Parts: sequence; C-alpha cells; structure tokens
Amino acid sequence: MSTKPLILSTESARRKVLLTLKKYSYLIAMLPLALPPLLLAAGQATGWVNLFAWGVPVVVFGIIPILDLLLGKDALNPDEEADTPRMNTERFYKFITLGWVAAFAVLLVWSMFVLASGMFNVAGGIGWIFSTGIVGGLGINVAHELIHKDGKLETWAGGFLLSLVYVTGMAFTYAAAGLAVGLLGAGANLQVWIQSPAVLSVFALLFVLLAMSMFGLYELQLPAFLRNRLNTMSQKQEGGRYGSVL
Repeated sequence: MSTKPLILSTESARRKVLLTLKKYSYLIAMLPLALPPLLLAAGQATGWVNLFAWGVPVVVFGIIPILDLLLGKDALNPDEEADTPRMNTERFYKFITLGWVAAFAVLLVWSMFVLASGMFNVAGGIGWIFSTGIVGGLGINVAHELIHKDGKLETWAGGFLLSLVYVTGMAFTYAAAGLAVGLLGAGANLQVWIQSPAVLSVFALLFVLLAMSMFGLYELQLPAFLRNRLNTMSQKQEGGRYGSVL
C-alpha cells in the first residue's frame, strides 16, 4: 500500500493549520497605527516628548529591519489558486484592511491636534511630522491591496486611503510652515517677505519649469547611477521580508 497519498494529506493538513495560525499574525499591520500614541505616552511619562516624537522612524527603519534579519524569510505563503480565493471571502482580512483606513483617518486628525497643542519644540515637531508621514507611507501598501479588490467598498476605501496619504504630506507641510512662522515671531515679518515680487517670481518660474516636464519638453528623473543602483537593489529583494515592502 502506497503511503504517498497519506503523506500528501498530512502535509496539506499541516499547511492549512499553519496558514490558519499565520493569519492572526497579519494583525501586526495595525502596529504602525499604534506607534504614535504609544510613543507619545512614553514621552510624556519620561519627560522626553521631543525625543520620542522621532520614535516611528527608529522603529520602522531600525528595529523592525533588524528583527526581520534575525527572524529570516517566511517561506509559508498562501497559494494563489488554492488559498487566495478562500481568504478573499473571510471577513477577518477585510476587517484588517478596512479598519486600517478608518484608524489612519482618526490618527491623522489626532496627530494634527497634538502638533497644534504646542507640546513639542522645533526638533520634536519635525520628528512628529516625520513619524505621522511614515505611518501614512506604509498605508500605501494597504491601499494597493484594496484598490485591486473586486468589491466597490474596498476599491473606494483604497482610493480614500491614498488621498489621506496625500493629505498627510500637504497638511504637515503647511503645519511645519506654520510652526516655523510661529517660532520666528512677528518680528521676522515672514508673511511680507514671502509675498515680495522677487520670491513670488522665483516660485512662479519653478512651477513653469516643472510644468514643462509634464508637457514632454524634458524628462525629470534621478541620475543614471542612482537609478541603476536602486534597480539592482530592487531586483535583489525577496518576498516574505519586511525590507521588500520598504
């Protein structure tokens, strides 16, 4: 009697159990959303609010890649034909992706209120802006998953999340400018300086030059040596690693 069918059945059952256990590990996607409030609480408890405002870049670009290197590659990936259709019907994964969108919208509004509260100095404010922006940047991966779904709700949510990421950059850019104006004070007369003909002419010329690229008059791109280096690094990335996402 051949034992091959039994081995295949056992392996299939083992894989199914491991995938079931692994699905709860996807909750780690919510970790970036929890980082700003946790780090702010830690900063307030220790009195180092401005230092902890830089916590998200440290975690995302420092601690997590180190853990990724130590833990190694995750070889257990869902099969596109056998597992993915079933996973698409599970509410658990919809809860994670759609919940991410709602949670980031709340985080974005809350982060702006925190920044406007004046609890940070200049360095801390810049760190807080970077931290919130990095969380939004990670949200692009969630939005990418949503906009490729068939459901209208998921597609709409993906587009909405991408718009929020764009708003994050715009909102915090203006917030940083407002923070600079407030710190410089009325004596700097920054508003009058920005509205001077010379400064307005420089910005107008810059926008005209950038518009020419959109009309095909020239191509705006990175230098060749940087493009080649980034392309080589991209080709060496492997699936199942955090660094591949970044």
